[in-house]
Amino acid sequence: MKNEPGVSRREAIAASGIGLLAAGSVASVAQSDGAPGAGKETMVRVEDATNVALSLSPDGSRIAFDLLGILWTMPVAGGPLKRLTGDFDDLAQPDWSPDGKRIAFQSYRSGNFHIWSVAADGSDMRQHTDGLLDDREPRWSPDGRTIAFSSDRADGRYAIYLLDVASGRVTPLSSGTSNDSEPCWSPDGQRIAYVAGGTKLVIADVATGAVSEAASVPPSPDRFNPSAIMAPTFAPDGRIAYTRVQPGSVTLVVDGESVVEGEDLYPFRPAFTADGAILYGSGGKLRRVAGR
Repeated sequence: MKNEPGVSRREAIAASGIGLLAAGSVASVAQSDGAPGAGKETMVRVEDATNVALSLSPDGSRIAFDLLGILWTMPVAGGPLKRLTGDFDDLAQPDWSPDGKRIAFQSYRSGNFHIWSVAADGSDMRQHTDGLLDDREPRWSPDGRTIAFSSDRADGRYAIYLLDVASGRVTPLSSGTSNDSEPCWSPDGQRIAYVAGGTKLVIADVATGAVSEAASVPPSPDRFNPSAIMAPTFAPDGRIAYTRVQPGSVTLVVDGESVVEGEDLYPFRPAFTADGAILYGSGGKLRRVAGR
């Protein structure tokens, strides 16, 4: 779902200080005409951040995350934010390149979702895909040469595609009739896991296209409380993590084991640190849990 741009709400987060475990930032917001102290600025402390998708830098020192359509980075231990993009880029789903030099994301700035990237210092914004349909959820390959993404360019059906970063050439990976989304690469770059039809986690061999099912949830009979698998990602050791959504619960699963449950868990992929800890978003915060 795209975010409609709004200057005032973006101004409300334009400051530093969000920590890893407890968000806290100070923003300057201009008051509206007629309000007490009109024409002056009021400082607002922001303590929570809703629906944040994050990505950990390859060296483990910084987190990139989206917040109200803007891309930010911060030290993994908490500290000042660095803002990388503008007010109206309307972006989401950041992913750090394996060399740490660029961050890819989906952006609606051109009127459709497309794949963009920016240098880690906020310079050199580049658009990688174009057209009248949507391209979303970019994920760099381990060698940095390819970006996997989902798109509805196949007659309106979402499927997984591979973008050659150097040439811009796009080739399909997934086929069939299901709507496919949220690709992620195995550490060796030989496989891609993705969500098929909303309820299945499948793994495709990049070279052969052979597909196997890794996990699934039964469809919910209540359309207002659907079941789903979301946000798969591979851990550095090859284990697969994903978010399992079922009526009344959202659970972070790693290698078939429930790791985080009973929280207001955001359905975005977690990140794994070098010491095995897991970073994820829930309840307005970016959090860390020890690996298992």
